[in-house]
Amino acid sequence: MLVHERKGYALSLDEFYTAEDNLHLGEVATCLDKISSFASTARYLQLIAGAVSILSIGVVVLLHWKYPKLKNVYGFCLISLCFALAVTNLVPFLLEIRQIQGSPFTAITHYSWLSVFSWETIIIFHVHRSISGGNISNSIARAGFCSIKNITVQYAMFAWLAPIPFVLAGIICHVTRSGDFQYGRHWFEDNFISTYIFFIPTFCLIIVGISLFIATMSNMGKVRHNAEEAGGNPVDIMSIALRLQLTLGVPWVGFIILKFFPDPILLPVIVTINSLQGFFIMLALVTTKRVKRFIKDSYSTSPTIPTVA
Repeated sequence: MLVHERKGYALSLDEFYTAEDNLHLGEVATCLDKISSFASTARYLQLIAGAVSILSIGVVVLLHWKYPKLKNVYGFCLISLCFALAVTNLVPFLLEIRQIQGSPFTAITHYSWLSVFSWETIIIFHVHRSISGGNISNSIARAGFCSIKNITVQYAMFAWLAPIPFVLAGIICHVTRSGDFQYGRHWFEDNFISTYIFFIPTFCLIIVGISLFIATMSNMGKVRHNAEEAGGNPVDIMSIALRLQLTLGVPWVGFIILKFFPDPILLPVIVTINSLQGFFIMLALVTTKRVKRFIKDSYSTSPTIPTVA
C-alpha cells in the first residue's frame, strides 16, 4: 500500500494518511488493522449471505418441481438464472480452501455474473414479448415453424454464450498480463480492461432491461388483457421483473459508487446485499398471488362429511 509521509510525523507500521489534502491539517492516520477488520467482516457476511442465497435458490427449484404449472418458459429462464447465481455464491466457499488457486474461480465468477445479467435481460424480454405482444404460446402455435422448445434453446444460447467473448478476453489479458489486468483471488484488478469486459456489457444489459420494462408499462391496458388471457396476473409478472431488475442492478451501482468514493463501512453492506440476491428472488416468487395460491391449495384439505350407516 502506498504511504504518504508528512514532515514532522513518523507513521507507525500500521498507519497511513487517508488523503493528501488532509496532510497539512494534522488529521493523520487510519489504522490498517481497522481496514483489515472491515474487509474480514465483509468476507464473513458474504459467506453467510451466500449460504442464505443458496438455500433460497433451493426453495425456488423446489417450488418449480412441486408445481408443474410453473414449468414454462419463464420458469426455465428463472431456474437458469438461479443456477448461474448459485455458482457465484459457491465460489467464495471454495476459495476459503487455502490450497485452491483463486484465478480460475475468479474467471468462473466473471462468466457467471455476466450470465446472471444475460438471463435477467432474457426474462424481461420474454415478459415484454408475452404480455405486450399477446399470449406467446398462441403466437408460437400460429407461427408453425417454432415451438416452446426452440424458444428456450434460443434463450439459452444467448444467455450462456454471450458472456464467453468477454471472459476469453479477460483470460487472454490475464495470461499475457496486458494492461496490468489480472484475475485476483476474489475478483479482478480494477482498471480500464475490467470496464470493457464486465461493467460496460453489464450496464448495457441493465439499460436494455429498463427500456423493455418501460416499453411494457407504457401500454398497461394491453398488458393486463394479454396477461389475463395467458392465465397470469400482470401485476405479479411485472413485479417479479421489476424486482429482478432492482436486486441485480442496485448492488452493482453501489460498487461503482465505492469505486469513486471508497468507504470501508459501506463495503460490507453492499457485499451482503449483493450476496443475498437468491433470497430476494425467492421472496419475489413466493409473494406472488399465483404461487401463494398454489401453496395454499396444496396444504388445504377438503372437509369430509361423515356418513350414517
